[in-house]
Amino acid sequence: MIPLDKNAYFMLSFFKFNIIKCYTLAAFLQKTYSTYYLPTPFLNCMPENDKIPIDILMRKAGYMVVYFTGTGNSRYAAEALAIRLGDELVNANKFIKSCKVAHLSSETPYIFVTPTYAWRIPRIFSDFIEKSELRGSTSAYFVMTCGTDIGSAGIFLKKLCEKKGFVFKGVLPVVMPENYVAMFDVTEKAEAERMIAEADNRLRTISELISGGKNFPAEKADLLAGFKSRAINPIFYRFIDAKGFRVTDKCISCGRCEEICPLNNVSLTNGKPVYGNSCTHCMACICGCPTEAIEYKRRTVGKPRYFNEKSPVIDDVI
Repeated sequence: MIPLDKNAYFMLSFFKFNIIKCYTLAAFLQKTYSTYYLPTPFLNCMPENDKIPIDILMRKAGYMVVYFTGTGNSRYAAEALAIRLGDELVNANKFIKSCKVAHLSSETPYIFVTPTYAWRIPRIFSDFIEKSELRGSTSAYFVMTCGTDIGSAGIFLKKLCEKKGFVFKGVLPVVMPENYVAMFDVTEKAEAERMIAEADNRLRTISELISGGKNFPAEKADLLAGFKSRAINPIFYRFIDAKGFRVTDKCISCGRCEEICPLNNVSLTNGKPVYGNSCTHCMACICGCPTEAIEYKRRTVGKPRYFNEKSPVIDDVI
């Protein structure tokens, strides 16, 4: 997980109860190691006021790709862009799950990679961006993985950038296999492989635009696109909740659903998942369950699941 050697880890751990005095040490380690992160348990054990700002722990060179993911499509896209651009890769899920505000720093435009929820970015990711302290560059690109299209999401992303004092460099969709099993059938395996191959080509084009410093081409918004993002999105959030999830006797009490829920809405009680009142319908729990033991009402019974655990294979980068 971390490229810190044992001596560096020991030095950081030694100061965990008085971490402010470690700022100089952290700066020294940053010069010594090209990139490193503190392990999550180490961050969790610090008093809130004593945590090292995350930007101290990030390599300043190159772009920074920040992503949120439910079933892996956006993680895959973010990894592909990071490889092509030599970027820092930041998983927003970890910050959201641990209720931490991210303090990030990048000398070049931020690249936000996200799923599409009802033709806009997920509210939890929008909130994450709005609350994060983003230093350095004041420009941002957005890449949205989707099943078909992203509506007029760019209008709302531009407003988000204005709130942050950022220059909006544009948004582009990347069509990926369907994963919203609570409403649709997931993409068949062979078709999913074809779509991912096409997405690889799309991501290569996107990386070339970013590396060239170009704005993304403006989206062609029409009345239907505007209706999707403006009218349907709020309705979508009125109806999503965790009440429809149930656990069958296939459950093996592995705890994966609890581990991958970004909102900590799943907890194990007597070895079985129990759902709380927070849910964003990311489908991580239902699609990530190794035994397909989770169902959503009657809509998912007998349906295959989709969870992208692939890593991009890119052989045209020197």
